[in-house]
Amino acid sequence: MLEYFKPREWNIENDFAVIFIVGLYPGNIRKSCKEKLVFHGNKSGDFIEKILKNERDLYITNLCNIKITDETSDTLKYRLLDIGRKILLNDIKDANPLKILCLGKDVKHDVDIIIKKLNMNIPVIEIEHPSYILRFNKNKVKYKNKILHELK
Repeated sequence: MLEYFKPREWNIENDFAVIFIVGLYPGNIRKSCKEKLVFHGNKSGDFIEKILKNERDLYITNLCNIKITDETSDTLKYRLLDIGRKILLNDIKDANPLKILCLGKDVKHDVDIIIKKLNMNIPVIEIEHPSYILRFNKNKVKYKNKILHELK
């Protein structure tokens, strides 16, 4: 069964999100977590939520908001990612964000293609995925400062 994770409008004070934060696809969540929201209910989500707690006007989403697992066939994975790209394209077109932060180089590559298709002039910035920072014991304060700097 496919699990859909809802994108998050983070402390929206305007009618739209000013900055998009885009990951690849949902990861595993704690069994106790009932909400299916992107970047929520796992270590990466906890880390991002802590960093963003005082930020406003963000839209947090993934290239694909349907959970892809090791058991997902390659054919289905590519179809889901293609559908996700089309949805993200429409979201970007509708919101016209000032900036897009991509969590990882694969995401940046796809978002660059989307922006080119839309013929829009939106800065696309690549930063490490929070799971990379946590998994490889990277400097969390430096990472937090980098994200907060890019959100200005």
